[in-house]
Amino acid sequence: MENFNEMADLAQSILNENTGYSRNKRIIKELFNNSTDIELRLRVIDSMYSTQMSKRLFGIDDIARAINVINGLFNENCDKAIRQEIINTLNGNDSTIITELLQSTYGRSKLEDRGVKATSLISKYLYFVNNSEFPIYDSLVKDSYRLFQIGTINEGNFIEKLRELNKNSRIKSYDKLDQFLWLAGKLKKGSLSLILDKKKYRSLIDAVGVEWILVHSRNIVGEIDSRRIDDAISRKILNIDFLTKLSDMVLSQNLKKFLTFLSEHVDR
Repeated sequence: MENFNEMADLAQSILNENTGYSRNKRIIKELFNNSTDIELRLRVIDSMYSTQMSKRLFGIDDIARAINVINGLFNENCDKAIRQEIINTLNGNDSTIITELLQSTYGRSKLEDRGVKATSLISKYLYFVNNSEFPIYDSLVKDSYRLFQIGTINEGNFIEKLRELNKNSRIKSYDKLDQFLWLAGKLKKGSLSLILDKKKYRSLIDAVGVEWILVHSRNIVGEIDSRRIDDAISRKILNIDFLTKLSDMVLSQNLKKFLTFLSEHVDR
C-alpha cells in the first residue's frame, strides 16, 4: 500500500519534535498517569482538542457516568476494565460495551432533552486510556482517510476501517496512524500553529506573503475570512514549485517531503 508506513514514520518524527501537538499530547498523558478523575480527563481532552462536548448541557457528566458504570460492572475503579474491552475490540472481537459507549447520545440542549453522540471525544479518551493505541475519529481523520483510501469512514464504521488501514498499510500502530492522518489533515487545511513554532510560522507567512494571503482570503462581500486564510496557506505549501524554493529554515526537509507526498494525493 504505497509508502504509507514510511510516511507514518516521517509524520511521527515531525510531530515528536517540540511541537504544540507533542506538548498537548504530553500534558494529557501525564494527566492520565496521575489522575483517575474521569470527568477531569474528559474536560481537558475536550478543551485541548475542541470536541465541543462541554457546550452540551450535562454532556461530559453523562459520558463520565457511562464510563464509571463500565468500571462498576467489573468491580474496578481504574482503567483496567475498559482497557480490556478496548483490546478485545482491536483484536476484532465485538465489544457491546465499547460500541454502546461510542454510539450512545449524551447531554441535552437548553430546550430539548435530546443528546448527541460524542464519538470524537470518547475515541480520544479510549486512545489515551490504552496508551495511545486506539483509532481516533474526528473531522481531520475523516478528511484524510478520503485522500488515501477509496470510500469514507463514519461514526459507525471507523474502528473497522482504521483497523484495516492500520494492518494493510503495515503501519501497525494506531498512534502512528493517527499522527499520519492528523498531520495530513492539518497540512491540507493550511493550519500549522500546532506544527511550527512561532518564529517558523512567522517566517512561513512572510514567505507566502501577507498581501497575497489577504487577496485570496476575502469572502464574497470583501471581508477577511479566517478559513480562507488557511485555504490560501494550504494552496502555497502544497505547491511543489513553492516548496522547492522554500528555505529549510522555514520548513524542514522532513516536512517538505511529507508535503510533497501529500500534494500528490490532494491533486488526484
